[in-house]
Amino acid sequence: MNALSAGAVLETRYAQLKQKQPALSGNVSIENTVSKLTSNNSIELAPVNKNVPDQGNIPGEIDALIDNKMYRNKFKKLIREGHEQALRQLADVAQTKNAPSHFFAKWTRTTPEPGKAGQPTNWQRTLQWLAKAREVAHKAAYTAQKLGTEVTKFIYQQVWRGVATVRLACLAAETPHNKPGQSVLQHFAWLCLREQRL
Repeated sequence: MNALSAGAVLETRYAQLKQKQPALSGNVSIENTVSKLTSNNSIELAPVNKNVPDQGNIPGEIDALIDNKMYRNKFKKLIREGHEQALRQLADVAQTKNAPSHFFAKWTRTTPEPGKAGQPTNWQRTLQWLAKAREVAHKAAYTAQKLGTEVTKFIYQQVWRGVATVRLACLAAETPHNKPGQSVLQHFAWLCLREQRL
């Protein structure tokens, strides 16, 4: 075999390889000769798709508060158990905090803390707190309706403290206010503060 024929053979093989591969714009990496065509000239491997569960049926406002997406299964389970409304309500409360995702993670902890095996978990306490918050909101709305006003921070505070706001609102609304500077709301506030002192 002479040098001329070996060069011709190599040239024809190179031409055949060139025809099989589509023309790529720019640089071509070493990977082209194996089986993959790529224009990436990095020697690093392509990123491996991590085993992260998909969002599934978790609402967006709840999923935004989950820092570690590996905990999505926990929230899917809570939603399957019927706690989606509670999670949404807690997500709304978390948005008012300095670190919403930390608050949300802490309040939705479903395992007992170390050393507190017999005590209720944070999630159980959260459900109780949310139930009380719904009750307070309902009672505050009813009190405001009796007073003929909107719900205020003062009414919420009185309901949370356990003052009989509905009874006092009815009493304040029924009492005549003939003197100047008197109103139903002022009388209601006076009654609430007086009852707290007793």
